[in-house]
Amino acid sequence: MIEKLPDECLLEIFNNLQEGSLFSCLLVNRHCCIINVPLLWKTAGNYLSKRSLIETCLLSLNTEEQALIPSQVILPNHPKPSFEYTNFITSISDRLNVGIVDWFNYYNRTVDYGVNVLRNAIRCSLITMSLRTSKNLIYLKTNGAIYEQIIKDLSRNNTIMIFELHNSNLNSKGTTILQDAIIQNTALTYLNLYNFTESTEDLCNSVADALCGKALGNALCKNVALTYLNLSENSIGSKGGKALAKAFYKNTTLNHLDIYYNYLGPEGGLALGKALNGNTTLISLDFDGNDIGTKAEMYLQKFSV
Repeated sequence: MIEKLPDECLLEIFNNLQEGSLFSCLLVNRHCCIINVPLLWKTAGNYLSKRSLIETCLLSLNTEEQALIPSQVILPNHPKPSFEYTNFITSISDRLNVGIVDWFNYYNRTVDYGVNVLRNAIRCSLITMSLRTSKNLIYLKTNGAIYEQIIKDLSRNNTIMIFELHNSNLNSKGTTILQDAIIQNTALTYLNLYNFTESTEDLCNSVADALCGKALGNALCKNVALTYLNLSENSIGSKGGKALAKAFYKNTTLNHLDIYYNYLGPEGGLALGKALNGNTTLISLDFDGNDIGTKAEMYLQKFSV
């Protein structure tokens, strides 16, 4: 009977089943399996802390992505999966770090030198693969050092709406690449750059240029989709605050800004305060821990965290 139902009906039925039942449906026949695999892998990002899932993802690496991982790492040599599972992943979080540690410790327990570097290479390789294969990736969060190529790949992605980049230690060149990614990725609405860079002044100039469209002309302001920006704990200082202030005179899309603990000081705080005083779109601002002084606070007192 199930084979006589159209795919649309089957999809509607499977969408209303619990996860355990979906796994059972994989065994009914190949047709049901084809319909169920995308449904199950859509939420696979929630289980990236599992060693078995990391193993499956590693089997999907192409030659270039495998080359990113040093030869000391023993990669799985099983046959390629029957399905391109990673095509269907919609989110990748820093649970990936946990899964990689578990997988690495289980299969590469004899390695005792440069372990963190090797794990980071695996993480970057898997993220690169996901950006290449996933057709519906909406959320990407990375925690740790990251390759510049991943930022370049992000600029070519048109599905990611939420990008969180934590503790990545990007250098000046990396922040310039990030600027291009912010400008070119028109789907991006939520950007979290918490404690992420070595070059704080470059960070602010890059983000500021992207927000106000300076790199491509002021007309680009209308095309910037960002509504949430977190630059907290980047120590951007007074110069960084002034660079951001220039952006906010022109940006008309951002409505949430977190910039706490950045050592803006009175000058940076005042510049930012004047720029935001006439802003009609920003509704939430967190600027704690910046010692901006009473004059700057007067300009910013209308905002609530």
